[in-house]
Amino acid sequence: MTTFAKHYPMRVITELLGIPREDENRMAAWAKAMLNMVADPEGTNRANAEFTEYVAPLVEERRARPGDDLVSAIVNEEVEGHRLDDDHVFGFLRLLFPAGVDTTWLTLGSLMTAVLLQPDDIRGRLLESEEERSWAIEETVRWEGTTGGEPRLTMEDVVLCGREIPAGELLRLAVPSANHDPRVFSNPDRWDLDRRPTNHLAFGIGRHFCLGAFLARGEMNVALEVLLRRLPNLRLSGKQPEIYGVVLRGPRSLPMQWDAA
Repeated sequence: MTTFAKHYPMRVITELLGIPREDENRMAAWAKAMLNMVADPEGTNRANAEFTEYVAPLVEERRARPGDDLVSAIVNEEVEGHRLDDDHVFGFLRLLFPAGVDTTWLTLGSLMTAVLLQPDDIRGRLLESEEERSWAIEETVRWEGTTGGEPRLTMEDVVLCGREIPAGELLRLAVPSANHDPRVFSNPDRWDLDRRPTNHLAFGIGRHFCLGAFLARGEMNVALEVLLRRLPNLRLSGKQPEIYGVVLRGPRSLPMQWDAA
């Protein structure tokens, strides 16, 4: 995980944003803190402030001299005839950046765990078909999605399963529980490439649908093919990895072995 999975999405997002490669370690620390609002709100606020201070000169530079990176596209795009002001730009970047890093590398770890526990014929199907790889990704985010829960605030009094929840109550929605609902998914604890889980909630729904879902899917599809194709007889090394986490779920360690080409 620390050799490949942790670096791969960071490299992609920094390239998209036009951030120098030498700053990746600092960016990784900010990304982790920015996603930890529930456990450490002060750390999240501090990381948000430091990240904003870091990207402010970059935003000004891209306004003056646009490039082909994502920051240039954001700061120079017009909405109803007006460009986004600094508050909107910084808010968008604070949302986009961390969501494109930690969630992806952990999901990639869960994906490789699932695939390498399958029979050899499954790998053959994944190598032959981009569509099969796409379904493997959808099944993985249903089976062991990275998001352990989503904070939400009730806008009005509601009754759910016989329990009254007043307006203004802070809730934490257990996304993994929904994705393992046996009324929706048969044998939900089993990873199944032949399942077509089009109604999972791993990326959210409606106005809260994950902004980076398509980027994450693309990154994992490429990584899955490259790892299986370039590393002959790729397999897990040692005991089965543990997938865990409350805020963000996934394996933190995933030792592998493969044969010499």
